[in-house]
Amino acid sequence: RTDIWSLGVVLYEMIAGRMPFRSEYQEAIVYSILNQDPEPLTSLRTGVPMELERIVQKCLEKNPLERYQHTDEIIVDLRRIRKGSKTETLATALSVDTPYRSGTLKESHGGSRGGELREEKKKSSTTVSITLPAIGKSGAIGLGVVLVLVVVGIGVLMFVPKNKTIQPLPGRVAVSLFENRTGHPEYGYLSKSISEFVTQGLVQIRVVDVVPTETVFSLMDASAGLAANIQRLADHGKATLVVSGGFTVQGNELSLSAKITDVVTNEAICAIDAISGPKDRPAELLEKLRSRILGAVAVRFEKLLPTYLLVATTPPTYDAYVEMKRGLDLFAQGDSKSAIPHFLNSFAIDSLSTIALHWAISASLNIGSYAKAESLVAKAEQYAGYLTPLGRIVLRSYKAETSGDQQAVYRAYRELSYQSNQPNWNFDFGLHALRINRPNEAIGVLQRVDPESAVFREWPSYWGIFTAAYHVLGDHQSELETARRGLSARPELLVLVGYEMRALAALGLIDEIDKRAERVFSLPAIPGQTPAWVLRATAVELRAHGHFEAAKKLLDLAIHWYRTRPSERARELRSEHAVALYEARHWAESQRSYETLLQEAPENITYRGYLGILHARLGNSQAALEQSRWLAELDGKSRKGTHTLWRARIAAVLGENENAMSFLREAFAQGASYGIGLHRDPAFEGVRDSEPFRKLLKTEERSSTKK
Repeated sequence: RTDIWSLGVVLYEMIAGRMPFRSEYQEAIVYSILNQDPEPLTSLRTGVPMELERIVQKCLEKNPLERYQHTDEIIVDLRRIRKGSKTETLATALSVDTPYRSGTLKESHGGSRGGELREEKKKSSTTVSITLPAIGKSGAIGLGVVLVLVVVGIGVLMFVPKNKTIQPLPGRVAVSLFENRTGHPEYGYLSKSISEFVTQGLVQIRVVDVVPTETVFSLMDASAGLAANIQRLADHGKATLVVSGGFTVQGNELSLSAKITDVVTNEAICAIDAISGPKDRPAELLEKLRSRILGAVAVRFEKLLPTYLLVATTPPTYDAYVEMKRGLDLFAQGDSKSAIPHFLNSFAIDSLSTIALHWAISASLNIGSYAKAESLVAKAEQYAGYLTPLGRIVLRSYKAETSGDQQAVYRAYRELSYQSNQPNWNFDFGLHALRINRPNEAIGVLQRVDPESAVFREWPSYWGIFTAAYHVLGDHQSELETARRGLSARPELLVLVGYEMRALAALGLIDEIDKRAERVFSLPAIPGQTPAWVLRATAVELRAHGHFEAAKKLLDLAIHWYRTRPSERARELRSEHAVALYEARHWAESQRSYETLLQEAPENITYRGYLGILHARLGNSQAALEQSRWLAELDGKSRKGTHTLWRARIAAVLGENENAMSFLREAFAQGASYGIGLHRDPAFEGVRDSEPFRKLLKTEERSSTKK
């Protein structure tokens, strides 16, 4: 019906040469649309048939129920326009290839005044012949041309492919009338205008189901209070969220504010503070308000942002949300590097979108860009005033993580978990419990999380942390069962196959690994998670448990995969390929690869670390120690102990076991994480069975679990 109203506006302008609702000020135009009828066409132009004027007026009815309900009705009325002594024939054909439901409609008119609608199964054409009085063509568009365009427009409306029935999205939003708090009734038109404008935006973004404005207006009771009206919208409009608000005028300044209420819990989930500006430019203010409301609703129903409105005092603008969403999708796929620019763009679009900065910090930490994370934390602290108390705890956790204080990070997420019990904070609590070597606690927390909840359906890291906790405890059967639970929910995810194969390797089930090794090449890869990555991780685990031949077989497959990539893709994978060569003990070839990579990135800690190990493997102890000294000069706090871990590896390969243990303890003090990597790291093969190494990695919780 909105399309039909819009068609009426276009028809009026084409016939009269002017818009039906006019004014110098935008608010007056809105008031006119809502409260006044346009000037009759017959008073603006001679020769306009009264029936045509009636058709246009009916398209422009303010009450949607009084407009045409379907374009078929307009065609029927157009057939009646046959008057006057001098006539002309209008004929146009419109062919449409897309079938309409079970067929297409074809309207055919012969020479008779009648005509009928009939359904056909294949292509359709619409031909309308209408007898009109001859009229002048000056000034506005000729009526013959107008009706040609009318028919084309109606054809588009009738024959556009109809979507299949869309299942209602979770949640239903109603936008109530905004309260006129000015004390002046002449501003009353804004009440409906704001509601309609916001509703229109919500419909366009297609995030949730939206209660039509006519339904809202019919349910609102001016004599009732806001709480009563919100309840009416919930009971009769089936709304789960209600947007309400008001506006004031002081001098020449107009102020708009809004809040969003969850009618299920009867709590205000978001308040949008007053947006103010010149009252003679209300359109700008309306757009700013609407953008915040759309952003608030979008993050409320975004499965990857379940806590946004708990940590931020102000929702993002809708454009900032869209950019953040692009980053989130990449982040959830494990591509943190590509996600960072989108998070920073979101913050650039809206400086109050501080949570985008938080995501950029998290993504920077994921890729080991600690200096970048530190600088982003400093920037985020400048905007801490836009965070809730829970949001400030989150920021505190990031600051602790960039400084290498893993215990403080753990305490922050434990506090968040206890205060709010949100699934993603429970996950983070479990993650950081594992990082400080508390796997039993991690398992207990993760067991409280529903892996089928919306956020974790898109977040396979849940299964990664869960299985890793069992792995650290040596409970590989539970690890395997947990990995298979994840696979049953998302069998298409390569990373989940990797978790299963890791558990199979720890259990020594080589035949089952061989069966799955072929499957990894048929699943889609994402950055950082390739078939070769899965094979390498499985091979390293097999080798740690003494299955050397099985490990070699998988590493040979992985190296073959890297070598057969197209040249551009192979260049992107050079670092991974170099690791595979190292793991397969092709040390000289791996060293050459890392020397080339280091020339391009001389500050890269990983390249330096691997070169140090490779020099040690190849008997060049002085070159190995040179790389270790370079690493020693780095600031430990800003690297989370990463550089010191590399020094421990180099020392272990050189046979300097006491130094290796000393460096490991220092790395943990600097913020390095415990986890599954150390026990299977090839560099620590020579110390793996030593008492100091076992004692360093042992958890006090281990005694209560299987080994």
